Amino acid sequence: MICRTFGGLVLSLAILSGCASVSVRSAEKTHHQPAPPLPAKIYIKPFIIPEENLRVDRSGEVLVKFQTDLADRLAEQLKQRLERHLMSAEVVPRNFVPPKNGGWLIDGQFDRVEQGSRALRVVLGFGSGGTKVDTTSVIYDLVQKSPVPFLRVQTTGGSNAMPGAVANVNPIMLLPSLVGVALGAAGSANTGLGFDVNRTAREIVAVLSKYAAEQKLIPEKEAMEPKGLGEVNLRVIDPVRPANTPASSKPKP
Repeated sequence: MICRTFGGLVLSLAILSGCASVSVRSAEKTHHQPAPPLPAKIYIKPFIIPEENLRVDRSGEVLVKFQTDLADRLAEQLKQRLERHLMSAEVVPRNFVPPKNGGWLIDGQFDRVEQGSRALRVVLGFGSGGTKVDTTSVIYDLVQKSPVPFLRVQTTGGSNAMPGAVANVNPIMLLPSLVGVALGAAGSANTGLGFDVNRTAREIVAVLSKYAAEQKLIPEKEAMEPKGLGEVNLRVIDPVRPANTPASSKPKP
């Protein structure tokens, strides 16, 4: 009985300590809408990460590598999910010159990246030490000489919406619970910013999928469902804010 209780406690700590949630804050389209059919390929630029939008304990070359790795992770996650749910995708460099034969392009930036504290996430929970990742992405139609934006997606979210280890400590089982805290910390290695980025990619692709279904580019039954803060309204706006590169960012060449 004790072993079963201990095992259950360790499992619950590993799960609860790493809960993450990313939602769609807004999804807006411009007056330009791509003509059918769905293009054969969508290109993905690694998102820029302005230094003023970062709250991390890194600097110098370590910070630059962190920015590059995070941008590359999101780009690769977008590629994998787009190919799974929508169309062929290719990650391209920041200086990519769009082809003249059409297609779509995803560009964007990280509006906020906060690494938080893994120790606080594991032990306290309820938002303590939580990570935060906000992004803005713009999807362009490549049918003209210059890319034309037709959809903007903003996401927000992070890790640590659930109780941490302290909230789950059983006074009768104090020693096993403390051991469970340590194991829960080890189990949270796959959470944090990396998991937030994975979820961010999922929501961006979900909105693009929903948009494609709305425009009759794919069957409605194939559309993904974005996790929105209320309803995801694809309302028309003009113009959409382009994903320009701030002077303080360090994009890849």
